Amino acid sequence: MKPLNAIVLAGDQEERKIIKDRVIDNKAFLELNGRVMLDYVLECLKNTGMFEQIAVVGPVERLAEHLPSHIKIIPQQGTVVENVTKAAEEIPGWMLICSSDTPLLTSESVRDFVAMCEDAQLFYPLVSKEDNDNKYPGVTRTYVELKEGTFTGGNIILVHSEAVPIAAPAALQFVESRKSPVAMAKLIGLGTMIKLLTKRLSVAELEEKMSHIFKIKSRAVVSRYAEIGIDLDKESDYTYIASRLKGL
Repeated sequence: MKPLNAIVLAGDQEERKIIKDRVIDNKAFLELNGRVMLDYVLECLKNTGMFEQIAVVGPVERLAEHLPSHIKIIPQQGTVVENVTKAAEEIPGWMLICSSDTPLLTSESVRDFVAMCEDAQLFYPLVSKEDNDNKYPGVTRTYVELKEGTFTGGNIILVHSEAVPIAAPAALQFVESRKSPVAMAKLIGLGTMIKLLTKRLSVAELEEKMSHIFKIKSRAVVSRYAEIGIDLDKESDYTYIASRLKGL
């Protein structure tokens, strides 16, 4: 799977739920124990030893002041899908895309995920509720009940740059609905929605439906690494993740 590159999404977006009475203009630069979140993610990706190039999509001037020269900077465009599309235009090949608000992400989890990615153009991780609860008790996630078990989505994907413009229109709809199981089910059709609500939808059926909607072959990859599914969205996440990072 070459060339393999890593793309970190670090675009400006105001957040008001993370620290009480404070507006965060870009989570990537939010400090956790004296380091900004973006640095945790970049260190993780570097330590995998897998990537020919690591790039960050976001505000150019601010990133240029912060990042070392070997990290490529890609100007932010607007939506997440637009940012991914821009990255695909600038860096051809396989792209591991991750958000900048995943400071618990580990090199081992990334390597394990990539190793399981075969025979498709788009790969998306699933993490079981059991694995999440065992490693991060008390952390609230949005779950979907499938035939094989209860899962949450991960915060990384692997996709080939040539597949991005094909899948982008459908991807925009999914990004907007990804934290609402019901809204997601409506997008994938009544029959699939009924199966989902009755816990009869299998991972294989989900893959088939996603491949049809995105118009590219897509696969769900079940990861045992719960850190893939942990991001920082609210004040309780901030407190919990900061505490976990102190113990590393």
